[in-house]
Amino acid sequence: MKNENEEIFIPGACGRIQAKYFKNMQQGAPVALVLQPHPQYGGTMNNRIVYETYNSFYKNGFSVIRINFRGVEKSDGVFDNGQGELSDAAAALDWIEKENPGFSQCWVSGFSFGSLICMQLIMRRPEVNKFIAISPQPNVYDFTFLAPCPISGLIIYGKNDELVPEDSILNLKKRLNMQKNIAVKFYSIINANHFYKDKEKELLTYINDNYLSYANLLKLVQYYNKSGEEKKGITLLKDFQEHLPGDNYVLIDLINQLQRDNQYKESLKYIEDALQNYPYSSMLYRLKGEALLHLNDKDGALYNYKKALEFNSNNRSLRQKISDLTNEKDVIESYTTKDVYSYIRLNRNKDIPNNYGFNILLDEAVTLLYPESGGKSKYTFLYEITADSGVENFKEYDKFSLTWLTECKRILKEDGTLWVIGSYHNILRIGTCVQNLGYWILNDIIWHKTNPMPNFRGTRFTNAHETLLWCTTSRKAKYTFNYQNLKELNEGKQMRSDWYIPICSGKERLRKENNQRSHPTQKPEALLYRIILASSKKDDLILDPFLGTGTTAVVAKKLQRNFIGIEQNKEYVQLAKKRLSKTQSLKNEIVKISQGRKELPKVPFGELVEQGIIPPGAVLTDSKNKLKATVKIDGSVTAKNISGSIHQVGAKIQKLPSCNGWDFWHLKNKKSNISLEKLRNQYRNKKLTLN
Repeated sequence: MKNENEEIFIPGACGRIQAKYFKNMQQGAPVALVLQPHPQYGGTMNNRIVYETYNSFYKNGFSVIRINFRGVEKSDGVFDNGQGELSDAAAALDWIEKENPGFSQCWVSGFSFGSLICMQLIMRRPEVNKFIAISPQPNVYDFTFLAPCPISGLIIYGKNDELVPEDSILNLKKRLNMQKNIAVKFYSIINANHFYKDKEKELLTYINDNYLSYANLLKLVQYYNKSGEEKKGITLLKDFQEHLPGDNYVLIDLINQLQRDNQYKESLKYIEDALQNYPYSSMLYRLKGEALLHLNDKDGALYNYKKALEFNSNNRSLRQKISDLTNEKDVIESYTTKDVYSYIRLNRNKDIPNNYGFNILLDEAVTLLYPESGGKSKYTFLYEITADSGVENFKEYDKFSLTWLTECKRILKEDGTLWVIGSYHNILRIGTCVQNLGYWILNDIIWHKTNPMPNFRGTRFTNAHETLLWCTTSRKAKYTFNYQNLKELNEGKQMRSDWYIPICSGKERLRKENNQRSHPTQKPEALLYRIILASSKKDDLILDPFLGTGTTAVVAKKLQRNFIGIEQNKEYVQLAKKRLSKTQSLKNEIVKISQGRKELPKVPFGELVEQGIIPPGAVLTDSKNKLKATVKIDGSVTAKNISGSIHQVGAKIQKLPSCNGWDFWHLKNKKSNISLEKLRNQYRNKKLTLN
């Protein structure tokens, strides 16, 4: 089978996503996703930079995909200010990973606005190994979410970028270079603007020849290192470095490889070359110190370690190396408790009444701050277990939690999900149990209580939220998520993971004759309503192993779900039965789930023409009757010498990058104008009824 380059459509949250895809048939080939610039400023997947970056990937042995975000050209939907576009990118990544099982690497690249989506994506997808961000805009978009940046990558920018001041790029560089265990390379192109006019060749040459090809070279070096053939890796790096004598990243890789092979004297030459290029590098002075120390030049090593510390004053390992060489006393030790065992003997068994099962004997924190910034701390904590309710009751709670969670997993269907709710007292332990049992957490939902109980003692923050965990039995499990219903519930906006719902109060709150609450933690029906609506269908079976006063069962009954409740408190059981006896199920037509666009049968515009719903020759107008188009026999439309689909003509006649023709165009008749979307829905409903 040949390698292919083809147009495809992949399923997304708002419909189909148009894409170009190249399949590398080699087993284990790496995969890559390339993202377009801003859709509202003319950005598409056919942008020159995007197109050539895509080509660079497939020329270097990748399976690669580039996409049009929602609302662009043939992609469904409308622009969503980055949130929906991130969903589109994630869908594309899912698709290419599924098409290429066993891929060796996963890369993401983006240009301008696409670089923002690229960087957001790498924070959410741990399988991504590298990124290439071209012309990011940290002055426009907030990049503080890169805290920390999880992977290494490349950021390219133009020195003369008219949209992005270089200072904002350098601030981003400073922040990322302070992070450990990653190497984000920044490369600037002289005299290049934001769009690399007349500098495209230099940009793409660097990506193709100096980064992607170099990445493949480093893979070979790693292979040699694993097989004990470090010298072969050194030869490869030396040959590459001769072509790029001014590239410090190549020099640093070569220096590390030489020191890996104990060639410390040889590494010094390249360190000096690198310091000529970048005389303020803490890393280079540290590497020089390492080389000199192995060559028994302790004074030289100490000088370079101190020099390295000047440019990275927070580096604790450097301070430790200096301390080891100077035999300096650790000042912080003189301020800390020395003999903790004597301290325990003097302070244990004191009568400190509490309900926690332990006493805090010592809670000591000593911090040394250095004048040039940075610091060092030492903490000592001593806890005395005083009762069986101490640490032991945590163990018992974990044992209990693991028991019931195991049983839930045993009886859950493959498409079933688990919801667990808890406060700060237990949710972290529950979360650990859930993950230890192999459940996959889909979301953690924050329930913001809009009317929380106040903290009358004024000793801590008011507890105004609880956490819900929504889980499947495994990462690959299929599950029910009624996205469209939740969107409708949220006034047409995608439902977020922060829910503002009041606590149970008023008439809903069950009370005893003395007006005391019947149950201390009765949940509001609104909370269970949202949970059940989101993750189940009519006639599904819902189990609540801790039913309490029956809120889950009541809401399940209303929404025509079957239910099983388990409760050991007889008083609560009676209250639940009483509530259920007064609860009526809603009618079928009310309970019926709304279908999202992607679930509805597709109706192309040409089908409406074929069926005579919109006859050839019909006149289409915008909502204000200012723009007109005529329907042709093949389902295309024409206006002002422009021909194409309803979307293409709508975009061109308005001079916009994209247009949803269904919403924009209306069918003109004698009485009134009716939108094409309304006509399509009428036809679709009739079609569904007949079927």
